[in-house]
This record gives sequence, structure tokens and C-alpha cells, in this order.
Amino acid sequence: MVISGQMWLAIILAIFLVLFVIAKFMEKSNKKQNVPKNSAIQNLCEKLNNKLPQYNFSLKHNHITVIYQSKKIAMITLDKSKQTSKRKLGNVLVLNFRSLPSHKAVLAELPV
Repeated sequence: MVISGQMWLAIILAIFLVLFVIAKFMEKSNKKQNVPKNSAIQNLCEKLNNKLPQYNFSLKHNHITVIYQSKKIAMITLDKSKQTSKRKLGNVLVLNFRSLPSHKAVLAELPV
């Protein structure tokens, strides 16, 4: 049995269509995961945004990214399984907290 060129084209287009639908489904599910569910971390982000309006704060599920002049300068993570620490990852300061810190504690650690 010989498959013609038109059949190959139809098979390839069907495969691409299936992959496209899968990619769209994965994109929607990823957006749902990035929605913060913790109102405490949202409050911390809002307080930091009010105290430092010249900085941009991007809120994800368990971390806040601090951006200044289009450069990421710090990332504040909340992870109960990790020890509270402060480290540098390239030019980015990474602050790990086990529990939600006060905005004053975060401001003391940020390179402002």
C-alpha cells in the first residue's frame, strides 16, 4: 500500500493540530497554577509596592520577584522545607523565608 503525498500532508497537519491543542491546554493550566492562593503573600507584595513604588513586584505562587529598572534584583521565596537564608545567584539576591516575614524585615534585607 502506497500513501500519496496528499495523505502524508493530511497526517502531518493532523499531528500539528493535535500538538497545538495540547499546547493551548497546557498554557491554560500553567496560568491557573501561577495564581497566588495565599492572601498573606499578596498583602506583603502590596505593602512592599506601597513602600517602594519605584520597584516592580511580580507575584507568583510562592515567591515575589523584585524588579528595578527592568532588571531582576531580588527574589523573595516562601518555602517551609528550606532554611531561612540569604544568598546571591548571579546579580540576583535570593531571600528564603520559612514563614511570611513582615515588610520591614524584607525591606531591611533588600538592596534599596
